[in-house]
Amino acid sequence: MKSLIDISEIGSNHLNGGETFWQSGKETDLTVLEFWRWYYSDLLDNKARVAEYLVSKALGFTEASDSRFWAPHSIVYVGKRIEIRTAAYMKSTADDEPSDKHIRHIDIRAKDCQAYLFCLLPGKTKETADPLILDNWEFYVIPIWYLELECGNNTTITMSKVRRLVKQTNYEGLKDSINKAIIKLNPEII
Repeated sequence: MKSLIDISEIGSNHLNGGETFWQSGKETDLTVLEFWRWYYSDLLDNKARVAEYLVSKALGFTEASDSRFWAPHSIVYVGKRIEIRTAAYMKSTADDEPSDKHIRHIDIRAKDCQAYLFCLLPGKTKETADPLILDNWEFYVIPIWYLELECGNNTTITMSKVRRLVKQTNYEGLKDSINKAIIKLNPEII
């Protein structure tokens, strides 16, 4: 039986949600959209990658970039690789109890990028940690050279240190902040 999706193109083709699952050559009532609703409805789950979506849209991307979980970097913008890290006090598994464990040791081992973008959802209640409210998010853009200068060979950073190193930006100012960080790398690209 011929596959409905070319397996070699998974990751490069974006589905629209209307695709259906098939069994024994017959279409079922199971859809990709239904799967997405089932699996990705919890936006506080680490796997949801809401921050990467928000950053991509703020930068003007009309389609998601490489959304594979283990891609070497999060996005490429004006030829520069940006690694996105997300942190939050509230997680869906936290049962209404905020925790700082997800903001104490943020991995910064991806040195093949030109900038890091730290996205923080700082709310400590389910209401103030609603990822659908863009005003709830804090964004911090750090060029890799500055991160290496400040952190040396450390493989993690705390959110409190990120907050000390650079000024926070909001969603509206995100593209401008990223452009400024990249201009410092190569002024003629913007």
